[in-house]
Amino acid sequence: MATYEEARDQYVDVKGIKFAYRRFGAAEGVPFVLLIHFRGTMDHWDPAFLNPIAAARPVLIMDNVGIGRSGGKVVSDYNDWAQYAIDVVSALGIEQTDLFGFSMGGIAAQMFTLRAPRLVRRLVLAGTIPSIGKGVVLADLGPFEQLRSAVTQEEQKDAFLDTFFEKSDTSRAAGLESWERIQSARQNRVDYVSVEGGNRQAAAFAKFMNPALAERGSYDRFHEIKIPVFIANVVRRQ
Repeated sequence: MATYEEARDQYVDVKGIKFAYRRFGAAEGVPFVLLIHFRGTMDHWDPAFLNPIAAARPVLIMDNVGIGRSGGKVVSDYNDWAQYAIDVVSALGIEQTDLFGFSMGGIAAQMFTLRAPRLVRRLVLAGTIPSIGKGVVLADLGPFEQLRSAVTQEEQKDAFLDTFFEKSDTSRAAGLESWERIQSARQNRVDYVSVEGGNRQAAAFAKFMNPALAERGSYDRFHEIKIPVFIANVVRRQ
């Protein structure tokens, strides 16, 4: 069984674009497919999260179009993000997945499931949000803007901690440990998506939360999802 640290880069051509991906973990079972957060690449997963999954399941991670080691240009619509992920999964001959989406990747995972329900057996949404609709409240966008503009390694570390961890000493310590694992897990890592690419991802988020474009979102279509869905979100209590 290969681990996250050992998994080799592989490539598949989809619509004339070279997509980078890694497959590792158990030899048999329904693949666990993961979609990464805002500005993240395949090199920004925490091995402490992935390796226990890989011990029991085949795992697939990828760089979507214009991200990391993949070709093309970062898309500015989550429907396109989802469709490229669907195309990669299909090109690899995978007929069914358990799909995990983290943060912005969770938005893409929602649209993936709605666009290709035949490919998704179970769906896990972590730290994410539906499109705009009744009762949907946007969180503080300060950490999002911080991550959007982070350029230096120190800025990126601070943005990572402020976006995904709380201010408590315990949470901060866990965040630093996660950051160090991510940074040291692999050699020849690629950086976050460029600021320009991040702006295109941010434009996709603006569309997703635009009431005038609600028909292209997920909120009004949740009734179409007939599979088990696990939602892992945190409510901050003041």
